[in-house]
Formats: sequence, C-alpha cells, structure tokens
Amino acid sequence: MGITPTNRMLKITRVNIDKVVNGKIVEHWVAANTFETFLEHRLMKSV
Repeated sequence: MGITPTNRMLKITRVNIDKVVNGKIVEHWVAANTFETFLEHRLMKSV
C-alpha cells in the first residue's frame, strides 16, 4: 500500500446488524467508522 509500518494499534468502531427470520440470519449489515482512524494515523489527508 506504500505506507510505512508504525506498529501503532488502530481502533475502528463498527456496528453489526442482523435480520433474523425463523431463528436464521437472513440479512447482515456492517457499518464501520474508518474515517477518523485514517485521519488520526495520517493514512489519508483531510481536504
């Protein structure tokens, strides 16, 4: 990726949402907030 390793821990907040029908997961969604983490660790530049 062209990024020098820093050995720093990354923390990414996310949420998982499952739709259950008759005891079975029929749909699954994930949303993650990577934007703040990428800015904090200078993995992308703000504009």
